Amino acid sequence: MKRRIISLFFIVSCLALFVLFAPLRAQIPYDIWTEPQIHGIAARVGDRAITFEEMRRRIAPLLQEVLAQIPESRRTPELVDRTLVRVYLIELQRRVDELVIINDFNNRQYQVPEVFLEAEYQRLLKEQFNGDHGQLSQYLKRNGMTKESFRRDIAEDLIVLLMRRQVLQPLQISPEKILRYYRQLNQEVKLGTIRLAEALDQEDLWQQANGIIRELNKGVPFTQLAQQFGFEDESELFKWRKLSDLRPEIRKAITSLPPGGHSQPLLIAEQIFIFYVADKRDVEAPPLQGTIRSDIEAMLKTEQAQALQEKWLTELHEKAHIKYY
Repeated sequence: MKRRIISLFFIVSCLALFVLFAPLRAQIPYDIWTEPQIHGIAARVGDRAITFEEMRRRIAPLLQEVLAQIPESRRTPELVDRTLVRVYLIELQRRVDELVIINDFNNRQYQVPEVFLEAEYQRLLKEQFNGDHGQLSQYLKRNGMTKESFRRDIAEDLIVLLMRRQVLQPLQISPEKILRYYRQLNQEVKLGTIRLAEALDQEDLWQQANGIIRELNKGVPFTQLAQQFGFEDESELFKWRKLSDLRPEIRKAITSLPPGGHSQPLLIAEQIFIFYVADKRDVEAPPLQGTIRSDIEAMLKTEQAQALQEKWLTELHEKAHIKYY
């Protein structure tokens, strides 16, 4: 049950990114609800099989919330089908990631202390089933599980959690890096924007955005492409903006860009943006102090954690024996 809550947050947050970063490592988009995928194996990690039945159990509790993310006005059967396929691919990837982490844990001959396992079992029994073994038994029966498989799932959740924490220790941000980032925040950029929001389907938007990126990479001027998408007056296209005044996701996309550089497509509120940095200039910053320093440190730690996790998982995938069916 705890795993389902985590999965929902993961999938909803990743759906918007799927098209941009597709294909994921799991590249076969099965419809797992119909024949011939009612039975069979979705993937193998070492000697562990991930079955379509397991994937259905993991995905089923998430579907109502995920589909609620699609506005009624756009909820066509085709779009629902594509969304379900994306959910499948994202959750399959997440399960593969879990298993390569567990394999690494076992290969290192680590063990989960029994006291940790028992404490987590008792916590879930109390919080999710009101301490009632009867409720737990009914839950296990509905999901085709035994107490042994339930405890195994708890142990594997603990393994993934402990291994992820190990990767992130120690995670420190130097005062110099905090100050350097603060000075960057006080930079100003002469920013151009292409906004795509008129297509009937978001996949059409991504195709259009990726086509613009290809043209930019060929050297087509940004102003020329921007004029094709609604900007006729070049003087209105580029505006000086302070980095600290921009949304965090925009700031992250453009901070490291040099003058003349463009971002990748960025999804914000069902619209896709492409940003172009025409110029940059430094602005004198007030002294760094108080909560601003703490906020910057927390944000940089989050970014560093994401990078470390991705690097670690990539290395584990390279060493693992993984097969998708």
